[in-house]
Amino acid sequence: DLSNNNLNGNIPNFLTNLPNLIVLNLSGNNLNGLVPEKLRQKSSDQGLKMDLERNPDLCYNSDDCEKSRSSNTKMIIIAVVCSVIAAALVTFLFVVWKIRRNSNPNKSSLLVVSSIGSTNKQFTYHDLVAMTSNFDKIIGKGGFGNVYHGIDPRNGSQVAIKMLSSTSTQGSKEFQMEANLLTRIHHKNLVSLVGYCIDKDHLALVYEYMEGGSLKNQLSGRGRNSKIISWGNRMRIALEAAQGLEYMHRGCNPAIVHRDVKSDNILLSRDFEVKIADFGLSKIFEKDPKSCMSTIVMGTFGYIDPEYYGTQMLNEKSDVYSFGVVLLELITGQPAIIHQMDERIPLAKLVEPKFETGEIDKIVDPKLNNDFDINSAWKALELAFECILPTSIQRPLMFDVVKQLKECLEFETSQGNTSRDIFQSIDIDHGSDSITAPYTR
Repeated sequence: DLSNNNLNGNIPNFLTNLPNLIVLNLSGNNLNGLVPEKLRQKSSDQGLKMDLERNPDLCYNSDDCEKSRSSNTKMIIIAVVCSVIAAALVTFLFVVWKIRRNSNPNKSSLLVVSSIGSTNKQFTYHDLVAMTSNFDKIIGKGGFGNVYHGIDPRNGSQVAIKMLSSTSTQGSKEFQMEANLLTRIHHKNLVSLVGYCIDKDHLALVYEYMEGGSLKNQLSGRGRNSKIISWGNRMRIALEAAQGLEYMHRGCNPAIVHRDVKSDNILLSRDFEVKIADFGLSKIFEKDPKSCMSTIVMGTFGYIDPEYYGTQMLNEKSDVYSFGVVLLELITGQPAIIHQMDERIPLAKLVEPKFETGEIDKIVDPKLNNDFDINSAWKALELAFECILPTSIQRPLMFDVVKQLKECLEFETSQGNTSRDIFQSIDIDHGSDSITAPYTR
């Protein structure tokens, strides 16, 4: 019995020379060619019980092979003809689309306009020129294009205007994704959409302005009005960012995975209130976000989940990994990637040896001058390494991350190392799950 063994090629002739062969089961393989004549003869004489089912390319006699070859030739000809017709049709449709698009540039944007809806202000390109003083002040750059500072003429409030550049690595698809998401999700820790511009070849999104700039720039000292962020404020920033992601994963229906969590996309107010931004690469999960979705790997080097990178299977734990890297940045004050000589070394790789030997004083940002609670620091550091474990099943959910960060804040505030206003906009749970005893590693 040689059935279902993935055998391929011709049936070997030596089988015809086995005098005691009375049963031959070759079904369910990938055999091809002509069945040896002696085996056919022996089967016809009922001296051999032979099963050749489920070998589609196997021919019992020469006539079958001729028919098969003829059929295959016809199929190839048909496939080639269909491919040529399809290619011609696609080319024709593309030419028609280009002609129509050039004759009415705004028409291709109607879908985007309808998706953004009437609740958001539509600005013209001339409005944006006036709001930004002819795009005088760049406050950020990204895959979408430059971000400019502006003034909303309706109320005099400051806004941030993200313009789609012609050389952008992200295009109108990402523009529409971001616009769609920001009109249907609302949370205190997600950036708010003020308006948009779709004016001929000009696409732009207008957001609320975050005076503190990005977390990355604040930690590096390059931010607007940058100053040293206290340990308590760092834990608050981590908690608020985690709350925003938890809302996307669990509070939205269907759930959303951000896919580009990084310190550049965490924006701060003057008082270090957090807004997550840049949703152009986000993915909507119609099913449970714990399940995996096959998708092309997108994101930023240094923050991309290695499991997602290797398998192209995305789930909510990919955001958890990226958040773990951001938490390490908050703890150490260092960027996600360290440049040494000609190497780009992940931050976690440099921190891990000190973490294993318990050298917390050599890990926490030296700019803090040891002004932090040791228990809070250890808990935050262990949480960061839980988030960046190599496989997604090992990592916590954002719900658990939020819970543990609240405990980090409780450790810090119980030591009186930060002002009481640290609790503004934070929901600390003092129920049965809260920890009141000192934390030890």
